[in-house]
Amino acid sequence: MIYPLLTRLGVAALILAGFVRTTLGGAPIQFRTNVAAGIKEAQAKRLPIFLYIPPTGQIRRGDWNNIHKRVQRDPAIVQCAETRFVPIRAQRGNQNEALFERLGVKPGQGFKAVIATPELNRILEIDFRTLGDERKTRAKLTEGFRRYRSLRYDRDIRPVLTAPAPKTQPLIDALEDVERYLILQADDDVIALLDRELSGAARLKVFGTLAALSTSQSAQALLARADSESAAAKALFNCARS
Repeated sequence: MIYPLLTRLGVAALILAGFVRTTLGGAPIQFRTNVAAGIKEAQAKRLPIFLYIPPTGQIRRGDWNNIHKRVQRDPAIVQCAETRFVPIRAQRGNQNEALFERLGVKPGQGFKAVIATPELNRILEIDFRTLGDERKTRAKLTEGFRRYRSLRYDRDIRPVLTAPAPKTQPLIDALEDVERYLILQADDDVIALLDRELSGAARLKVFGTLAALSTSQSAQALLARADSESAAAKALFNCARS
């Protein structure tokens, strides 16, 4: 009767494994510990920085350090931190003090996080209590990314989309960023490009971006051109599938 025993042991092992995953979460956020390299990565990828400042040896906040570690294993937080940001862990110390000063982190302050642009302009700060709450941390990360996305659009992307005579490659790069950041507010500016003189590659990219946005205005613009332009019809099909 060894098989029933093995079956019961197997079920028990699965239950225990599920309990451990539920309690501890999955893999933690992969913070970059080389601060300079992390900043360069953010600049290359054009992504905001999620800068976590752990407690120093002199700071003690009860069990908050362990709570933070648990929150940083939350699957939704891990996915957001690693796909929408470049996460960096920066210890207090002389080598990082210039960075902290630029981001408005006062001397001696730690155990918090700052969301910043790749150019090291502060967007918002997250205090240590918020970092101990999964729901509040997710909300702060979402807010930080949305604010960065709006900043990027107003400062860098929209001027290219609305330029009197945009060059093909900068325009394609700007449209790529609209898709990458899923900037729904860009749909009117992207639709307006269809009435401009564009290269074939740029026009094809416009159709693809409208399909990626999939707003009602985007779908209507593609529908209006679907009979006369096969690329618009194909993009409309992709829009309907998304």
